[in-house]
Amino acid sequence: MKKSDRFWYEYETTQGKRWVVVDPLRRTKSSLFDADKLAAELTKAVKDPFDWQHLKLDNMKLLGDENTLQFTVKSTAEVLKKDWAELKAKNKNAKDSLEKKVHTFQFNLISQQLKEIETVKEPSRLAWANIAPDSSKIVYVKNFNLYWMDKANFLKAVKDLKDTTLVEQALTTDGVADYEYGWGKVFCSMRGQQK
Repeated sequence: MKKSDRFWYEYETTQGKRWVVVDPLRRTKSSLFDADKLAAELTKAVKDPFDWQHLKLDNMKLLGDENTLQFTVKSTAEVLKKDWAELKAKNKNAKDSLEKKVHTFQFNLISQQLKEIETVKEPSRLAWANIAPDSSKIVYVKNFNLYWMDKANFLKAVKDLKDTTLVEQALTTDGVADYEYGWGKVFCSMRGQQK
C-alpha cells in the first residue's frame, strides 16, 4: 500500500479464497474484508448466488484512499456485445453477439458498503503490441526478430496493418526459427506473417 508499510495478498485453499492485509510494524495480519458480507452484497446486487469461498473478483485494485476496493464480476445474464455492430460490419458471418454481463463494483473496506459503478470496457490490445509505459514506442516480434515503431506509426497500424507507409525499425537481426525473440503465437508478427 502506497500510504504505509502495509501490504495485502490473496490466496486460495480447499476451504476457499482469502484476502489478507499485513501490517509489519504492528506485526498483525487480518482479513482485508469480510468475504461473507461481500458475497451477500454481490448476491443482492447481481441477482446471482455468490458465496465467500468461491468469490471470483477480477481486476481487483485498491484505490488511492486505500479504503476502497474496485473489481469486476461476471454474471450469468447475457447482454449484446457493445461493439457488436462494428464486429458485424467487419465480418458478416460473425455469430456470437452475446457475452456475459460484467459488473464493476467499489467496496468500502470501512463501511462494508458495496456500490456498482459504470463498467468501462478497456481498449482492446493487439496481441503483437508491447506498448511502452509512456506510449511513445511499441515493440513487437516480426520474422523472428524484435522491431519497434513510434506512436504515430502504431496508430496507423491499428487502423490498417497492411499500410505501406508504416515506418518500423529492426532491433535485432539474428533471430531464427526456434531461437526467435518471442514465444508462441502470442507474439504473432505484423501483417499476418506467423511462424
